Amino acid sequence: MDLQREAVKRPINPAMECFNGTIFHVWKGNQPCRIYVAGGQVYFIRRAVAGIDPGKAAIIGSQFGLIGGLAVGLANVAKAKTSADLVRDDDTTPPDQLVSKHADNYAIPVSDILEARIEPQGKYVSYGKNAGRWHFTRRGDAKETVVLLESPADASRAVVLLGAVLGSRLRNDAGEGTADETAFDVVAGVALPSDRADVVSALQNLTQLLGEQAPAAWQHVRCDVRVAPPGSPGALEIVIGDGNLPDERRPVVPPPIYQAAARVARKVSPSVKTFPGLVIEMTRLDQKRWQTSATLMDTPGVESGTVARKQVGQQRLGAPIHATLDALVSAVDRKPWTDFQREPVRYYFDKMIGWWLLRLMDGALSDPQLQAVASDDVKAVTLLLVRDMFRHNSRLLRPQTANAAWIDELFEELAASLELPAGRLRDDGQPYEIEDIDNCAWARTLAAPFGLPAEKLFACHSAIVTGALEEFG
Repeated sequence: MDLQREAVKRPINPAMECFNGTIFHVWKGNQPCRIYVAGGQVYFIRRAVAGIDPGKAAIIGSQFGLIGGLAVGLANVAKAKTSADLVRDDDTTPPDQLVSKHADNYAIPVSDILEARIEPQGKYVSYGKNAGRWHFTRRGDAKETVVLLESPADASRAVVLLGAVLGSRLRNDAGEGTADETAFDVVAGVALPSDRADVVSALQNLTQLLGEQAPAAWQHVRCDVRVAPPGSPGALEIVIGDGNLPDERRPVVPPPIYQAAARVARKVSPSVKTFPGLVIEMTRLDQKRWQTSATLMDTPGVESGTVARKQVGQQRLGAPIHATLDALVSAVDRKPWTDFQREPVRYYFDKMIGWWLLRLMDGALSDPQLQAVASDDVKAVTLLLVRDMFRHNSRLLRPQTANAAWIDELFEELAASLELPAGRLRDDGQPYEIEDIDNCAWARTLAAPFGLPAEKLFACHSAIVTGALEEFG
């Protein structure tokens, strides 16, 4: 396997054998790590995670509006909280000198790693975006550790490094090398929602065509895609050339490339006319592989409304939702509940609160209405929906606890910690009706402060509450 691509992505000391991965936690936040294999030990060193740069943030904002903006905001908040004790990708300090720098750093003797296997990126979307997973148990601990591998290059490197020390004890279910040898790095580092894989696919198709048709002598390719000026024969103007010779780029492109670029424009923007433009830059790694980046052009006026709405959405919706999630996590962590099942809660929160509730709000609220949203209203609707999921699935969440009184006690505690008036969560103590859509008064009450379509709120909540039981029951 050729590791040149990995070397281009991040400089490393050749003596340090490492790859990037994230330790997966069902309930608490995942832990991004740089994982070293050295001296008979596997070191897990907490890693600094970069935020999203402005060009890539603009791509997400243009594709996903308010929801994409919230994702960008969270990523950059994480960057702002980066500690100097977290290792950076260009840090060449040996791992044995890094262990003491952060409380979460540790090392495991290779001999203590049991039941190790590498799995491919597969259908298990609950893990989130990954290029493969390393599963193992530790001697003396029955709990399985799951490490999400960040990129195809990291997955391949994990197979090589772990295979060298574990030998036959490492089961590789991902296939030889795990990485697709012809894969392209498109918009590297941007986390896209799983249901917008069509955007990534369209970009990959375009970059593959560009790579295949680039002259062999070209080591760099630049492709500019923008809305064509009036009177042009096509809707798009596409200029391709040797990235080292900008004055020799040509505006005439083969039809397959034009069609692929038009497909990207339609995926990125509702209309080709509002497409802000895209710059694709490619660096040749070998005759078949390219390292590729794509950034949105800086087109004045096109993104200003999206950016402003994104920023307001982060403040009015994103902040209170995540404050509510943090309060819930902290409250449950304080409880001595050995039977509490966290996976169904994550499932509901990710699908209902983090996706559908935000989509419904984004569609219902005008810019002035979004600006006027009260933080307490957002916290209250989030708690009410999550509490109802708990009520419907109390035995799923705590299978050894027959009395469900713990649910209302927990949410009263949450309301107090979030400084909500006690009356905001007061009701008859019964689960919401989720089978008869004609009996959805609760949905109309919850939807009213935001002008949401009550029937859609009912349908989404009902399906996801039921889905949690089907998935984990």
